[in-house]
Amino acid sequence: MRKHFAMEAEQIVVRPVLALEEEEVIIDEAQTDGAEVATDLAEAERIVEVSDALEDLAVIADGIEEATPTEVALIENAGQMAVAGSDVEPEEVVPQMTEPVMAEDGTTVVQESFIGRKISTEGIREVARTIWENVKKFLKSIWEKITRFFHNIVAGVPRLQASIKSLKASVEAAKEAGKKAEGKIEVSSGVAALSINGAAVTTGATLKKGLQELVMASKYVFESYAKSAAARGYDVAKAIASFDPMKPQVATEAAIKACGQKHFETFGGKKELLGNVVLKTSEPVKLEEGLSALERCRKEGVVLEPVDKAVSTASMDVLSFADLSGLLDSAENLLSIVDGYENGSGYKSLLKAKTELEAAGAKAATAMAAAKDAGGEVKPDTAAYKALLNFNLAFAKGVYQPAAPMVTTDLKVVRAVIALVVKSLAAYKVEKAPAPAK
Repeated sequence: MRKHFAMEAEQIVVRPVLALEEEEVIIDEAQTDGAEVATDLAEAERIVEVSDALEDLAVIADGIEEATPTEVALIENAGQMAVAGSDVEPEEVVPQMTEPVMAEDGTTVVQESFIGRKISTEGIREVARTIWENVKKFLKSIWEKITRFFHNIVAGVPRLQASIKSLKASVEAAKEAGKKAEGKIEVSSGVAALSINGAAVTTGATLKKGLQELVMASKYVFESYAKSAAARGYDVAKAIASFDPMKPQVATEAAIKACGQKHFETFGGKKELLGNVVLKTSEPVKLEEGLSALERCRKEGVVLEPVDKAVSTASMDVLSFADLSGLLDSAENLLSIVDGYENGSGYKSLLKAKTELEAAGAKAATAMAAAKDAGGEVKPDTAAYKALLNFNLAFAKGVYQPAAPMVTTDLKVVRAVIALVVKSLAAYKVEKAPAPAK
């Protein structure tokens, strides 16, 4: 039985070979979840930006004591622009520019403009709060899809492992039979998975090196990066749990410090990998003061993205027996790493950090509610509170990226390698014995 790479108490998981139809359904569901998570995360980030834009708008409006017609028009336009493209109708924000009053006869309701008066911003702030609160609910659905994705995407691993085992036997049999092959093979299906930076790999040596680098990158993503990101999450959770609405700088400075001291382990900036993808890391955050540093910290991360260069076909020499065996060994190693991720210490650490962040956010929310109920001249710092809790969204993205696209890439590459080995083996034939001399 193989061992997984997890460094904590190892857990051996033996996955059954599913019926092909069932396997296809599960993998299709996983791919759907993965695609939806990417879309949902982008949508959640945009919703946060809409909420922030409305809060900023309210601050600007609060500074206007006697609104001019131009200022009222600008606030109305800004409100419309802030919610453009979202599910929030402009009318939910813009009506706050007017106020209902009664006509002199006491029967007719008319609308009186805020021109010459202070603009009411409570409606704008309420919409901003509602939008932001919805993000927290949205996150629950995102996390369900993330965990389901990692559980289901490996459903086809046992079948791939069986294929590799069978191909290894076929390579040895062809070698023992003294089969020979010359010429080239054409690769069209899965050629993108056998490419680096838009260029198809055309030699066994280059493909072997590419697979080895992909194995190293996968270990980094599933082990080193996962654990360092989790450690950072733990420290940020501690900062959030210490949040005092009346002294927000203590928690924000602690969170910024956590980002600097517990920065995720970097891969080296940028690495082009087999599968026509690139692994990129962002620059470490500078420890500047204020919420801007907190926002920058929140948006840091490592991502695996496709290279925007299409590859159609490739031609290469028939691979040698040594190359074929080496590629199958690397593919098998890659499958072991992918299959072990869900039950490995890196992923478990991330999920534990997620729980810590959620608990810290709940504690901060309780503190915020108590401060609002207490009243007083000094208002609790809503901006710092939201900026800190937005780390929950950032952490979800950090669990999805780069691990989810890395899993998908690894499995695509393994399938492409298997297809390439099959095509190479088909080119090997037993040499005909020379005709007897007459």
